[in-house]
Amino acid sequence: MKMVWKSALRHSALVLALSGTVIGLAGFGFGHFGCHGQKFVKRIIDAHVEEALDKLEATADQRQKVSTLEDRLLGDVRALRQAHRAALAKLGDQFAQEQLDASTLDETFATSKQSVEQLRQDLRQTILDLHEILTPLQRQQLATLMKQRLQESSCSE
Repeated sequence: MKMVWKSALRHSALVLALSGTVIGLAGFGFGHFGCHGQKFVKRIIDAHVEEALDKLEATADQRQKVSTLEDRLLGDVRALRQAHRAALAKLGDQFAQEQLDASTLDETFATSKQSVEQLRQDLRQTILDLHEILTPLQRQQLATLMKQRLQESSCSE
C-alpha cells in the first residue's frame, strides 16, 4: 500500500512540474510533519510549481488552472493518507483480538484501495488537463524539463 502511494506521488510530481522533488516532498511532509507540516509542504510544492510555470512562461490563466489541478491532487493525497491511517488503526484493533476477522480486513483494505484508485484517476485526468492547458511550445519545454529531471534523478553508474 505504501509503495503504491509513493509511486502515485512521484507520478503526480511529473505532471505538476513538474518535478520529482515536489510530490516526493509532499509524501514526506504529509506523512511526517503532521497538520502544520502539511502547510509547509504545500508551500514547497507551490514554489516548485511556480518555478516550473515561470520556466514555461505560463500566463495568469494557465497558472490558475494548474493551481486547481494541484489542489485536487493534494486533496487526493490527503484522502489516501487518511484511508491508510484508518486501515492501520483498524488493523491494530483487529490484531489485538483473539481471532482476526478476514472480512473486516478485506473491507478495511478495500477503502484504501478506493483512495488509491481515485488518486490514479485524478492523476490521469490531470495529465490530460495539463496537456490542454499548455501550448504546444510549453508542452515541448515541459517534456524537456521532465527528461532532464529523470536523468538527474537516475541512479545509474
